[in-house]
Amino acid sequence: MKLYIDLSKIPSPEQFNEWIANTESQMHDFQQYKVSLSNEERQGKRKLGARRIGYAQIAGQGSNQHIQIMPRNLDNYHFNQIMQLIDNLRRMRAVQRAYFEMVDDTLMAAGIDAMTFAKMVHDAIRLANKVDPAYDSILKELDEYNKRAQAEEAEEDSDESGAEA
Repeated sequence: MKLYIDLSKIPSPEQFNEWIANTESQMHDFQQYKVSLSNEERQGKRKLGARRIGYAQIAGQGSNQHIQIMPRNLDNYHFNQIMQLIDNLRRMRAVQRAYFEMVDDTLMAAGIDAMTFAKMVHDAIRLANKVDPAYDSILKELDEYNKRAQAEEAEEDSDESGAEA
């Protein structure tokens, strides 16, 4: 039986509590800088996406090199600071994405292992119930829960395939 999780490498609950507290502390610290946009602002304003970062960087260089022809209301310092903020936020997001991918993969592996064990338990109860019907209630509960979960998964899969079409 293949298992993904090495029990000797699982962090202690105290370590998880420390990581969560550190993350919450970082979120609290960042809260003072957070900007909340309305749906209209998210949809209607020009945004700097991955395809436009170069455009803004070249514009920033151009504004610094050709300051004499820039409009008076262009604040070059503000523009440069915004571009630096964007660079810092993008770097922060890249690190967070790598972190989230590690957490997601580990969570998925732990889930695979949990389902492997759950299936073994279910199979053992089903086999024992053939000999002794004293296990009817737990077997029925497991079977019903499994059927509901499969139906919900099938519904989600059909919703996702319908949305992709």
